[in-house]
Amino acid sequence: ERDLPEIARQGADIRSLLGALKDDPESTCRTRGHKLGISQTVYFFVRGSGTIAALDDENVMVALGDGLQVKIATDFIFGNAVREASGLINIDDFLNMTDFNNVSVDLNKKVKKNVATPLRNAAAPGMSIEFAGAFEVNEKKPETESIRIIPVMAEVKPAPHE
Repeated sequence: ERDLPEIARQGADIRSLLGALKDDPESTCRTRGHKLGISQTVYFFVRGSGTIAALDDENVMVALGDGLQVKIATDFIFGNAVREASGLINIDDFLNMTDFNNVSVDLNKKVKKNVATPLRNAAAPGMSIEFAGAFEVNEKKPETESIRIIPVMAEVKPAPHE
């Protein structure tokens, strides 16, 4: 509650990071991502803005411009993306894996209640959105066309012409 808003403000620009992942995935994963141990999963914390292009049962699709699009999760908030991308939690600070994994469970519950569900209720195609959140990729083959961001901050506004 205290540290995530600050991390959200400092997240990498999503457009810049997606470009870097396409141009030099190995270096981008190594220098800008977080990963746990020997895993091939790399986590990133990003921020950005765009226009809501569509909604489905689980996501808000956001057009970033120049043909770039990302999904922002509004349901099925699970995994370790927020915990790992934040860089705040160190596995060595825990005596057992259950407690370490419960950090992700608790973060995901807070995200769903405080960010994802309100986003789902407020979002509509054509609205502007500012967001910050976490996503994961496989460092060996980062799929930048299917990025799904777990939001820690999302603010929607009517389209500028309204």
